[in-house]
Amino acid sequence: MILRFYLVALVLMGSQLALALRGGSKETVRRAWTLIVLLHVVCLAVWIGPLAVGVLGAAILALSWRELGGGVVLLLALGLWFAAMLRWPSLLAVAAPLGAVAALLALTAGPRLTRRSDFATAFGLTVAATGAAGLVRLAGPNPAPLLALLLLVQLNDAFAYLAGKRFGRTRLFPATSPNKSAEGYAGGAVALLLGIALLHTAVLPLLRGVGPGGDAALFAFVLVFANLGDLGLSALKRGRGVKDFGSVLPGHGGVLDRFGNILLAAPLFALLWGAL
Repeated sequence: MILRFYLVALVLMGSQLALALRGGSKETVRRAWTLIVLLHVVCLAVWIGPLAVGVLGAAILALSWRELGGGVVLLLALGLWFAAMLRWPSLLAVAAPLGAVAALLALTAGPRLTRRSDFATAFGLTVAATGAAGLVRLAGPNPAPLLALLLLVQLNDAFAYLAGKRFGRTRLFPATSPNKSAEGYAGGAVALLLGIALLHTAVLPLLRGVGPGGDAALFAFVLVFANLGDLGLSALKRGRGVKDFGSVLPGHGGVLDRFGNILLAAPLFALLWGAL
């Protein structure tokens, strides 16, 4: 299962790199190489098991702490909340919707809220810490839902980025995220259909027995919540007056720039997966 995921993802990312090398910018090429490196890191962690995914989640959380401003209070809050989610998994069902609420608040309330340090703490708890715990929950004992989430979110993100770069004209959120366009979202939506088809066939096959209703739920979920994570984090960055949360991942920026949509979606996806 992990090998199939790795091979399919490697082909898709290799194709993205080839397109970038043919006519993309240096940033697009760096972005593609970074994704290939991250693919190997994630697949190795999933292959080792839930403990390794937990270490990876903790590393993502630690870097998120730095990108959200650091500080002892934030560090203790994130660490204790992450540990509580792992110790009492039932808390995840209660906490999962809070990330979406935080993202919506960031989008609608404006800079007066997103500049505040207490809001950054709340965002870290509800998105970063809860999301990292959600990744661990999805990884074990069967990592199939984690691989499904990663494939669908990555396809949506990559194709939306490429379609937006090439065809983007209709800007949907010029004040919050000026690079987001209707054409980009359309490209991401087409990629989601491809991803669901792959999950039924080449990758696992993971969705055997899931009917059209389940496929539609997966499609709508990723289209809404992965993009909500991106927009919420963009609003947080605009309020703080920064382009990226960091520079640790070439072509992407910080850890939150790359994993923010996955972190917001992960705990909610765990609930959805249980209902399929």
